[in-house]
Amino acid sequence: MCIFLHLRNGALRFNQLQKRLPFVTPKMLTQQLRDLERSNLLFRKIYPVIPPHVESSLTEYGKVFIPILKTMCQWGKTFSNTCKITIDTSCQEKVI
Repeated sequence: MCIFLHLRNGALRFNQLQKRLPFVTPKMLTQQLRDLERSNLLFRKIYPVIPPHVESSLTEYGKVFIPILKTMCQWGKTFSNTCKITIDTSCQEKVI
C-alpha cells in the first residue's frame, strides 16, 4: 500500500521509490511493482536511453484505489487501539 501512497502524486523511478521505502528489499520492491503492473494498477515507462531509465506510475485503475486506501488508513488510525492491531509506522506519509 505504501507504493500507492508514494506514486499518487506522479511517476517515480525505482531508486526514488527505494529511498522512500528503506524497509523494503530491492527484490521485494521489484516483485511488488511487477505484480501491480500485471494487475493493471501500475504502468512502467521505459525510456530508451543509456543508462536505462524506467519510471512507475499509477494507471487509471490504480488511481481509483487511492480514496479506498485513504479510508482504510483512516480506519486503521481510528481503531488501531480498539482492535489491538499494529500500524506500520514506516509509511507515515500524510494520506488525508
